[in-house]
Amino acid sequence: MTTSLNTQQFLSELSITQLLHSSDSSKIFPINHESAKYCLKVFHVNKDPGFTSKGRDLCRWRCEIEAYKLLSAAGACEQGFVPKLHAVFEDIDPLTPTLVPHLNAFLDDVHRPCAGFTPNYTRDRIQKAILGIKAVHHVRVVHNDPYRKNVLIVPGVEGKGGDERVVWVDFDIAQILDETGQQLNT
Repeated sequence: MTTSLNTQQFLSELSITQLLHSSDSSKIFPINHESAKYCLKVFHVNKDPGFTSKGRDLCRWRCEIEAYKLLSAAGACEQGFVPKLHAVFEDIDPLTPTLVPHLNAFLDDVHRPCAGFTPNYTRDRIQKAILGIKAVHHVRVVHNDPYRKNVLIVPGVEGKGGDERVVWVDFDIAQILDETGQQLNT
């Protein structure tokens, strides 16, 4: 898949402020775009790890995107328990001027990286986090990565009557279950 002109334009208009988190599978960057703060999670796309013998998908990029699709369709994003995935970028050129040197770690990958674009949040609120994970489980998604870095706070929007809320992020090792509780092959 090639990068669209809109994707290239968007990526050329953002500014990466720092590296927030790094792992073997991805890097997370807070970014600024049109005076708003967001988060860009960029995935390494090397050899497809495939599936386990029991059918569990091992590709973190696919797991994350499929989990967000199901959560969005079930209303978990609308309810504020999970952030909206604003955009998905595939086949990103790491040499895009606004991404250099931040994506240098992706230059030697087998394929160009992919990324998800979500709102940027910080801090933890445990009671709201519990309600959030219950909503995630209610739609048959098992998060599988309940670390503090994956539970984020959304400040209330002034003038819109919104209280701060907690959202769950990082569904790249999530498991999706069918109605009987058995794992689906995604």
